[in-house]
Amino acid sequence: MKLPAIARQMAVLRMELGRVSHRLDAYGRGAKAVPIATLAPEPYELSRRLAFVLESSDDEYTASFVEANLATVGETEFDAVDALKSLMLDVYETLERTPNLGPAPARKLAVLRSFLTPTSRADGANNEGSGGADRP
Repeated sequence: MKLPAIARQMAVLRMELGRVSHRLDAYGRGAKAVPIATLAPEPYELSRRLAFVLESSDDEYTASFVEANLATVGETEFDAVDALKSLMLDVYETLERTPNLGPAPARKLAVLRSFLTPTSRADGANNEGSGGADRP
């Protein structure tokens, strides 16, 4: 390929990159990643890194777990994140107990399984002295 043709392709790529960057900036305003370190006191551990997307609009916050297609809304950042943790575990436990899942719920369960590891309390083992009740 000759140098002028390469220069033209580079110019086109620069323009397209600028357009994509501008669109991403507009989409990402007000959104941030919130790393999740623990699910305590619930009987689950994270088997890999997990981050929720947190967005604010007007007087509420939306927390999203994009890979699992889950989202919640709260009055504060903490409320939105805490509600999403609870929803994530509720959905996981419900799907684990449900036989013959369709394709979409099966995918959701596979995603949740890739992030969550039940501890012995979640598996129903006798955990004397725990002092807390297991999730229903």
